[in-house]
Amino acid sequence: MRTLRRILAALAVVCMFVPCISMVSHAASGELRFTDPSTTVGAEVEVTAKFTAPVLIDTVEATLTYDSSMLKFISGDSATGGDGTVTISGDGGSSTEASFNLTFQALKEGTANIQVSQSSGVDAVGDALDLTNGSSAVSIGPGDPSLIEEEEGETGAETTTSGGQVEVDGVQYTITGGFSDALIPAGFVKGEKQFEGANCEVVTQEASGRSAFYLTPVDGGEADFFLYDDDNGTFSPFESIEIAQDRYIVLLRDDGGVNLPSAFQETTLTLNGKEFPAWQNTENADYYVVYALNSDGEKGMYQYDTVDKTYQRYVENAPAAAADDKDDAPGGLWGKILSFIQDFLDIIVIIALAVFLLLVIVLIVTRVKLYHRDAELDDLYDEYGIDLDEDEKEQRAAKNSGKGKKKASAVKGGPAVRKPAQTAQIDLDEEDDFDDFDEYEEEEGAAALSFCHKCEEKCVMTNENLEIIKNLAIQLLYLDAIPTGTIGGIQQVSHPVFDENPMVWMDGDKQFQMADILTDRKGIKKARARWKSIIKSSESVGSIFLVLRKGYWLPFLQAIKQYMDNAEFSGFFGEIWTQVESPNMNARVSLDTLVEWFKEADKSHLMSKDELKAYHELPDELRIYRGIGEKSNPKGLSWTLNRKKPSGLQTGIICSERKGM
Repeated sequence: MRTLRRILAALAVVCMFVPCISMVSHAASGELRFTDPSTTVGAEVEVTAKFTAPVLIDTVEATLTYDSSMLKFISGDSATGGDGTVTISGDGGSSTEASFNLTFQALKEGTANIQVSQSSGVDAVGDALDLTNGSSAVSIGPGDPSLIEEEEGETGAETTTSGGQVEVDGVQYTITGGFSDALIPAGFVKGEKQFEGANCEVVTQEASGRSAFYLTPVDGGEADFFLYDDDNGTFSPFESIEIAQDRYIVLLRDDGGVNLPSAFQETTLTLNGKEFPAWQNTENADYYVVYALNSDGEKGMYQYDTVDKTYQRYVENAPAAAADDKDDAPGGLWGKILSFIQDFLDIIVIIALAVFLLLVIVLIVTRVKLYHRDAELDDLYDEYGIDLDEDEKEQRAAKNSGKGKKKASAVKGGPAVRKPAQTAQIDLDEEDDFDDFDEYEEEEGAAALSFCHKCEEKCVMTNENLEIIKNLAIQLLYLDAIPTGTIGGIQQVSHPVFDENPMVWMDGDKQFQMADILTDRKGIKKARARWKSIIKSSESVGSIFLVLRKGYWLPFLQAIKQYMDNAEFSGFFGEIWTQVESPNMNARVSLDTLVEWFKEADKSHLMSKDELKAYHELPDELRIYRGIGEKSNPKGLSWTLNRKKPSGLQTGIICSERKGM
């Protein structure tokens, strides 16, 4: 089973380098959601609009619409508006969410909807957010209408405004009703249409069902009809032209239905102050072609004669179209490609061979790397009695805790987020001295090592403290990776989480991912995003330790000690002490600190049952030995009772309260 997995992993790496596979980068997704409060007539109600995203938010903006007959906008955070429209804008404050509180007054009973007409956002690196918009439903019950104060200038007369605000070509308009029947264009009839939760008066062409809204400029000016596109929810200027008795056309903007010969060049046609796209015949400048909707409700091309000022249906010239098709025929392009290949065949072959050799070298290096990693995993699984076969439902019992400790590592990842604002901070320099922690496979590694296995009781961390510890671990992702050399052609780096460049991991779809964490800004962002998501999804403190390299375990334990009870701390301290190489030589946790930890640790959690039994059986006074070399620390904390086998590098726990140790 493991051999098959290795083969599939190697094939996946090769596929990453095949030129025919494209890598697509998608914009980060986000959401704009609202609360759905309840209130009574005359009372004020607060609605919260909240932007959320998996990445840091830089700026956000949205335009909201509401029924001004049911709600009156009072105030809001970074919000302006009224008469059916509210605009909110602000920044994320280096966070993954941004909230805006809006206050309205309820005017009459019913359900008032607040909807989003447009929204946008930008993340911390300048990329646009792909926002999903929600809406709010405010339930209004019976209340005290006398609390409603009429604003200055308001009267009891019926307003002609029947909807919110819209934007057309950068200009803000208000949807207006109550227009005179004399203004209705030929071929259109008055009716109503739902727009953003409100009933609006419109005129509709019976033949096609296309509608036009009567819009009034917000900054003042004459109202006019604007054609509405149901497919994309946009407005465009409305201009109806009579071309014969009972025949007319309504000019349209190109919706993808324009297909003209190359002799036509796109330009602009201005009618009654309104601009429409037109295509001028470069071979005969007296003629333009426009895209229009006719009186039968059909879209088509119409030719405009600038001399006679007339319009007629445009019929494409068949011979000219055939000539264009011939020029664009794929055969001509393929002929050029084949000719190029024939002229430079030698160079193309050499380049192809060079690329092939490069792929082979990359495959070999990656395969060697995976082989050593799998070998370490096999040793680790054997040590902890883990069987990964699919048919195996239970893990084997763990081997004796006295067995020599082998290296273990965990490769995990999460998205780039800001450093959490917590009271505790991890004081680690950009430069680290700990390079003894190697990564191992993501999913299996997380289950391969369980901290605090010496304890009979399961260490339980409160949700609040576990979140704080997660945020402290996430801070380590933002230290810069420092190159330290190469091993087997692989660039090694000094970093609390990452150990080499580029970083390679397998995602949830069992596909290999790669990121350059030294020179590529997007690469380090991608790697941090991967590891951050794993830290966030961790269900225990032990799984968080597995994300870090071993050299950082003791400093990280020192940082989170205040969030653990003594039993939890003692269990983790004992486990780390037996797994980290030369723990008493850690540059960031002093010997004095380690001695204090041993004194205050709960021995029943610090040791296994056998170790605790041996500890209690020690005499009040005993003789211990420590091997001292040229570079050994004579005051180290590792000792032995066997004079024939002293070692200053031996890792163990000899801690006697009777002797004051």
